[in-house]
Amino acid sequence: MPTLDWIGKSKVISHHQEVPFRVLENQYTYGANDSENMIIHGDNLEALKALLPWYGGKVKCIYIDPPYNTGNEGWVYNDNVNDPKIRKWLGEVVGREGEYIWYTETKTAYVPGAGDGGYYLGRHGDTGYYFYYEPDQLTILNHAFLPSISEKAGGYVVYADRCALSNTELAEYGIIFKKIPRDITKI
Repeated sequence: MPTLDWIGKSKVISHHQEVPFRVLENQYTYGANDSENMIIHGDNLEALKALLPWYGGKVKCIYIDPPYNTGNEGWVYNDNVNDPKIRKWLGEVVGREGEYIWYTETKTAYVPGAGDGGYYLGRHGDTGYYFYYEPDQLTILNHAFLPSISEKAGGYVVYADRCALSNTELAEYGIIFKKIPRDITKI
């Protein structure tokens, strides 16, 4: 049977145990007062935990419809990674940016210490991976960075914010340049 795995899965699976139970408050009704139907506005996990005492083991499907990717940080469904709660969760559960890049590229878990402690993440197959990232400034893959590529490999993938090398130079050095997705670096 296929399984779904991702970095931080073990923490996500047990995260619900850290969220306290809440009591639902009936604020208003619409239609028949004796209806068992509910519309709950609020955090999905808190709402589901509040329903457990009445519906645990009895419900086969719950429809949850939060709006995603609004980019609106001031709204109740803040889905922008600048939110402190989301940044904390991403930092604890998902891991560091380099680990994310490593997993995205190799589909294997990052092993700490596999790299050189600098920009080198490690080697997978015949490819060396570099994550040229500085949290407070943009990075440029240029001639000054080339001495940082010290590990021998058949080819290299280098993540940076920009590239100042020509396509001919990239081919000559066996480098594939990839732009850092700065939205993940906000974690």
